[in-house]
Amino acid sequence: MGATLLLNSCATGPARITQSESANAIEQVVALNERMVKSLSRGDLSVLERVMAPEARVNGPNNKVATGHQILERFRNGALAHSEYDRKIEEAYVSGDVVVLMGEEVVVMRGSNQANVGEKMRRRFTSAWRKNNGQWQQVARQATNVGSIP
Repeated sequence: MGATLLLNSCATGPARITQSESANAIEQVVALNERMVKSLSRGDLSVLERVMAPEARVNGPNNKVATGHQILERFRNGALAHSEYDRKIEEAYVSGDVVVLMGEEVVVMRGSNQANVGEKMRRRFTSAWRKNNGQWQQVARQATNVGSIP
């Protein structure tokens, strides 16, 4: 039943981004992603608060799924924080009305209750972005630790 609902929602979803709009959409999302990464590196949540869609879900490197609201709360209360955050986008493409980013990131966690605090960790990530009221927002994110960097 879940797959049927998903199929139906895709079939009746918003209009697709046209081919001529694709490059512009990717450029906008990549720039917004870069601003978000820079602000998170400084401990500034203002960009993340704007780009996290209300329905967002994050499948984190701790192998748990959280809502966007839960992720924001973890940042706000200090349970989740980065002392270093660098992201390299290896693939960016449009699928329907969504811009997908994929690549590698290097992070050093400094939050409480975090595994690998203080270690430089390499992760693979995927994020999906969709326009909401004319603004690009992250609707899904997945990150997997692939190892520490000496």
